[in-house]
Amino acid sequence: MGFAEGQFYLITQQSTDYVSPGPWVDGVEARAGVDTDDDGTIDQWTDWQTVSESYDHKPGYARVVDVTPAQLDLSGLPAGYGFQIEFRIDDTAVSNVSPIMDRVELAFTPGNFQNWANNNGTAALPHGDHNNNGTPNLIEFALGQDTLPYLQPESMSLDVPITREALEEEYEVEVWFSKDLTNWKSNPSELTDGLSLNSERANNEGNAILKFTFASSLQRLFWRIAVSEP
Repeated sequence: MGFAEGQFYLITQQSTDYVSPGPWVDGVEARAGVDTDDDGTIDQWTDWQTVSESYDHKPGYARVVDVTPAQLDLSGLPAGYGFQIEFRIDDTAVSNVSPIMDRVELAFTPGNFQNWANNNGTAALPHGDHNNNGTPNLIEFALGQDTLPYLQPESMSLDVPITREALEEEYEVEVWFSKDLTNWKSNPSELTDGLSLNSERANNEGNAILKFTFASSLQRLFWRIAVSEP
């Protein structure tokens, strides 16, 4: 038995040697779908794709072959709340041989919020509070710190950081202000003349900072942070 240029060769003493592309039998197709609106049904499917293993020489070995499992291209699917996978078998693709599915494995690439939760030993629950400090998990992830920013009395300013990881996945961070805890505005100029949004700037690490400045004559103002998922 030998392997060369993507083919397996069975070299015998018979008049005809045997050549095979591998143990994988042709005739397997698969597709995957995503539930994008959380109603329990699949809203978008991939096309049916023919799948098969692939083989190559294992570096450093003369007679050992590396196997790459059959895989689906899911790059065209959007984010969602649930998923489904289907496969079908054509037992006429190879005469007298039917494909046998041993197992199907699903591998997920965690998002930035999931990575944050993993690093903190907690579940990725937006409204959870893994350290019981009163700040929800999603806000800690978006701000990159476990405490809320506070007013700098010397400069009468409030700096609200937004992490690069939150920006990459299009989480939206807003600061809302109120003078009476009833009427809230995200645009400071609509609320009072004593408050303004000076700038939104990115630092060298790709993070952003929302910078608010206050008039020294401002007597009382309440604020809160809202983080919305993409």
